[in-house]
Amino acid sequence: QPLFPAKTTEPSHNKPVHHPVEIFTSATDLVNKPFKDRGEVSGEDCQATAQSSPATISTARKRMQINASELKANAILLHQCTVITTAEGCYRQAVCQGSALQVSQ
Repeated sequence: QPLFPAKTTEPSHNKPVHHPVEIFTSATDLVNKPFKDRGEVSGEDCQATAQSSPATISTARKRMQINASELKANAILLHQCTVITTAEGCYRQAVCQGSALQVSQ
């Protein structure tokens, strides 16, 4: 009998699996590509105070991609990314918005 029982690792069911989501910046990039609209999607990054880490567009984009992945989308048509200095609860806030799409290959 071993002193230490073998550890069994069970798959974690509480952590969602995020699939890669491509970002298209122009509707012309989707010409001849059949797709289904999965809805509007956004991502935010909040800088709480002037001393906090700055809010970045790249973090907002990444969060938008994660949100699109949760909608079973594999692409986003990007509408806009902006930095807002008047957001409630944030010193500065980066926000990205787009349409989540399921593009057929």
